[in-house]
Amino acid sequence: MSVQVGKRYVCKKCGAEVIATRAGGGELVCCGETIEIKQPGIEISRQAQKSDNIGSILGKRYHCDACGMEVLCTKAGAGELRSCEKPMALQEPKPLPSSD
Repeated sequence: MSVQVGKRYVCKKCGAEVIATRAGGGELVCCGETIEIKQPGIEISRQAQKSDNIGSILGKRYHCDACGMEVLCTKAGAGELRSCEKPMALQEPKPLPSSD
């Protein structure tokens, strides 16, 4: 399943949430499973919510070099975001121009 831009996705294992900002040809995976579009009633594992491991960081953007997919993390989770069978890279913020 390819992602749809603007949709919110959630991992049922670790509770990580992301918003797709750029579509790509790969499949978005977290905790070894394809993540799903967030809908009311999706149950998230309670054990995973208590984990101290941070795989995805709140407010950071991740991108896939292979397919160009880009997501914004809106809720941190312990799972690692993957696309095209590779970990998604943390996108560095662009420096703002000086206002001198």
